[in-house]
Amino acid sequence: MKDILEKLRLVRFASLFPLVDRYHFIKDKDGDIWVFREYLHNGTYPKYTLMGKHQKGQGYTGAHLYAKFLCSCNADSDISVFIEDIVTGKQGVGTGSWMMNKFIGFLRSADNAAHIGRIYGDLVNDAEGGHGGRVNFFKRFGFSVELSPSARKNITAGLSELYQVGLSEIEEINIEYALMEWSKKISPNNKSKPRR
Repeated sequence: MKDILEKLRLVRFASLFPLVDRYHFIKDKDGDIWVFREYLHNGTYPKYTLMGKHQKGQGYTGAHLYAKFLCSCNADSDISVFIEDIVTGKQGVGTGSWMMNKFIGFLRSADNAAHIGRIYGDLVNDAEGGHGGRVNFFKRFGFSVELSPSARKNITAGLSELYQVGLSEIEEINIEYALMEWSKKISPNNKSKPRR
């Protein structure tokens, strides 16, 4: 019976999934344009994904945030959110903070339908071998850092404890507006000749 109640709670939450599948276009402080896709899906477990990339030379640099949703067997319990990973291939330009802001915004909107409870995750080592950068990153958004019994650092927060941070270095691009402006420049009324 408890398994059925848990599944019903997640099924109600999963009804939001078709409503969240959108693209975001941003310009970082270096002027690079990123394309992000934000969506929900239900594979092995209900999951939130925000992933993006920008072209760099012949290749791409990527960034992503993955989180999964968990529910206890209690019928009136909140849905917990486990942040599996947040990574950006280009650090120091605001993309990680922008992704976390988007994620917190999604959680706030989903809370109306699903009662989001604890948001948590494990801290893995920074590239330099320490936790300093990641600890400071998560604390900026309201997470607290706890030491688990196995001496592993974890982040945790309730939804009401989280906040979005200001980002002056990221510009969100309204792609519809940008395409409309671009089409005006190449319209037949434009007297400049197209290049071949």
